[in-house]
Amino acid sequence: MRNTVIFFRDANKRFSYAYIFLAAFLMAVNALPFLKTDDALGLFAAFLLPSFAVYYVTNTIKKALAAGFCTAAGSVIYASFSEHYYSVLFAVIAAGLCVFLFSRVKWEYGFAALLIIHVCIAFGIGLLYPKLFELLKGFAALLKGKGALFGAVNNLYELFFSNSLGDLFYHKSYGGTAVNESGIISGAMSLTDSKSVSQYLTGKYFVNSFVTAGVFLYLYARLKGRVKSAFCFLCALAIIFGDVRLLSLFLLLYSPFLYVAYLFTVFAAYLVPSLLDLRIPFQTYGSLYELVQNGNQWLYFILTGIVLTALSYFLSRTAVAFYNPETEQYYPRKVRELLSALGGEENIEKLEENTLTVYNPNLVNLLKVDCDLRQNEVTLFEDDMVLLKKYL
Repeated sequence: MRNTVIFFRDANKRFSYAYIFLAAFLMAVNALPFLKTDDALGLFAAFLLPSFAVYYVTNTIKKALAAGFCTAAGSVIYASFSEHYYSVLFAVIAAGLCVFLFSRVKWEYGFAALLIIHVCIAFGIGLLYPKLFELLKGFAALLKGKGALFGAVNNLYELFFSNSLGDLFYHKSYGGTAVNESGIISGAMSLTDSKSVSQYLTGKYFVNSFVTAGVFLYLYARLKGRVKSAFCFLCALAIIFGDVRLLSLFLLLYSPFLYVAYLFTVFAAYLVPSLLDLRIPFQTYGSLYELVQNGNQWLYFILTGIVLTALSYFLSRTAVAFYNPETEQYYPRKVRELLSALGGEENIEKLEENTLTVYNPNLVNLLKVDCDLRQNEVTLFEDDMVLLKKYL
C-alpha cells in the first residue's frame, strides 16, 4: 500500500522521461502531417507510463515491459469496441495497479494476473461503451451555445477519455454550435460576421499560450531536475502545437487544487474573448501556426493574453499555497498514531540518538504511547524510535 500511495504522490517524477518521449512524439506528429495519428497518444501512454512507473519502483526491466504490454493490450481490446485507446488518466491509474502488483509478486505471476485484469476491464467497459456514448452525447447537447463552459469541460473530458469532447460536439468551424443529422441546430453560421453566439472558441488560443505561460512562470522555479525538463516539454507542446492533454495530467498529478485553479482559468480564457468579441477560428488544436495564419485584432489579443497570464499565475500560486504537495508526507497508520500521541509532528523539536525533544510536553498522551517523559525530553521504546527515525 505504501508503494502505491507514494507512487501517486511522486507520479510526475516517475513519469518524467515518459512525458518527454510522449511530448516529442506529439510534436513530430503535429509537425509532420504524414505522421498524423490523432489517437496514438493513448496507445503510447498505455505502454510507456506503466513501464516507467514499474521500472522506477522495482528496477526490473522484465516487470516494466510486462506492465506496459498488459496495459497496451487492454487498450487495444478496448479500442476494438470504442475506436479509442485508454486515456492518459486511465493509463496512470493502470500504472498504479501495476506498481501495486509487481512490487509484491514475481514478474510471471504479476504478468498473468495483470493480463487477466486488463482483458476483463477492457471487455467490461468496451461492452458498456455504447451506453456511455449515448449519455455523453446527451451531456454534450447540454453544452450547446456555452462555449466557455465547453472549453473547461473539454479539458477535463480529455483526461477521462482518449478523445476530445469535440467528437460529440461540433466546434471546429462554428463557435458554440451543435449538429444533428439535419445539420446545424444552434450557434453561429459564420465566426467572422455573425453576432448571435455569446461564446466562441477563440479562447482555445488563450488557453494554449497565455494560461500555460502563467502556470509555467509559477512552477518553473519550484521544479527540479528531469521533472522540470519534462514540464518544459509539456509547456512547449501546449504553446506551439496547442495540445494541453499531457500538461493537464501533469498539473492534476502535481496538485488537484492546482488543476482546479487551472480549469477555472481555462473557463475565463474562453469567456473573456467572447465578451470582447474576439473571433479566431482554428482547425485542430489551435496551434501557434494556426494563430499566425488566422489571427486578427492583435492589440486586443495581446492585452487580453497578458491579463490571463497574470490570472493564471496568481491562481496557481494561491492553489499551491493552499495545498503544497512538496510538503506532504505519507505516513503508515502506526506512525500516524505515534505522532498523534506525541502531540503531532509540529510538536517535535528534534530527534537524536534515543531521545526525542518536544516543544510542549503537555501535549504528549502517556496513555497512548509507552515512554518516559522528563520535562521536554521523551524516551521511547527502541521500535518506536526506529520507526520515527525512518520517517522523520
